[in-house]
Amino acid sequence: INVWDARGGVQVLPDQIFENPEQTLIVELNAAGLENDRAYRIQVQAEDEGGLLIEDDDENVVLAEKEFTYMRPQFSFAIQSVNPDYENERLLLDLSLAAPGTGGRMTYEGFIVDESTGSKVSDFGPGVLEGSRVQIPLPQVMTEAEEPTGYRVTLFLITPDQTRAEALYEFTPIPPPKPGLGTRIMQGLANNPAISGAIVFVLLFTAVLFFFQNRQKKKNKLPAPRPPVDKTNVFTPPPVVRSTPLPAAGPLQLRVAQSPGASAGKETVIERFPYVIGREGCEFNIEGDLRVSRRHLEITRQGDRFFITDLGSSNGTYLENKRLPAHQPTPISGVQKIRLGVETIIELKT
Repeated sequence: INVWDARGGVQVLPDQIFENPEQTLIVELNAAGLENDRAYRIQVQAEDEGGLLIEDDDENVVLAEKEFTYMRPQFSFAIQSVNPDYENERLLLDLSLAAPGTGGRMTYEGFIVDESTGSKVSDFGPGVLEGSRVQIPLPQVMTEAEEPTGYRVTLFLITPDQTRAEALYEFTPIPPPKPGLGTRIMQGLANNPAISGAIVFVLLFTAVLFFFQNRQKKKNKLPAPRPPVDKTNVFTPPPVVRSTPLPAAGPLQLRVAQSPGASAGKETVIERFPYVIGREGCEFNIEGDLRVSRRHLEITRQGDRFFITDLGSSNGTYLENKRLPAHQPTPISGVQKIRLGVETIIELKT
């Protein structure tokens, strides 16, 4: 396989040689040296076992050729995942960038919409993009939420030459459990030093008043005669209280129970989240099943709980023969068998 300049008649890419190719051959070309909006011609030649070029019926050594015009791809990106950090009150957006020729720093801006009401809950930016992650303040409506709610984030990236690209992502954050009454009281006192000082003053005043009242009563009492007292001190050590450590949440075990391709029987241990399963470009790739989407299923973890989310797959994700709604986290526990599409079944063990 070789590529030639259609106008200049010179070869522009080195030969790609394939030994014993299959009936269908997928070829990837390095386009770094190609010019935008210029015509090129790809040619196919073949050699026999003796190293001689094979000719067609018209005695041509070029068995097939195709002319094409190379158009450089435009700047684009996608949002891979959105994860709330409730402890630090921020929202983390992980991006996948495809930005050929965009030198310099890019900026971002965007907004978040509540899917149930259609109302905007937050605007963010402009800011400078650092790496492939955007960090924005966690909207107040998410910090106050008690139940999972669906949102849609729209993110704009602007290149130095003012080219704008847009990406959307739907997500449903799982709010952490609310603190108990005692924790809320302590947080309230910490946020209001004046109230804390007043309570300490009242406690000290009560303790001093109690002390002087007891002292006055002791002065008014006449000491009564009492028999001799055995002054031997007997020390009884307090019982040792042993705390029972709480079991730490372990990793998640993944096994491909059924699949038409080479992935059947594969096993792995998941320790980092979020974890995406799909056909290609994921943390775990299902090989040989075209009914599994490229990014099919996402596994997340909140504390000691695990959740699975269908990423809008074409053929669906099924748990206990029920299709899961897209972009809606579903909790799992114990051993769960999950069907991806039609023929692939994975087993997750918590």
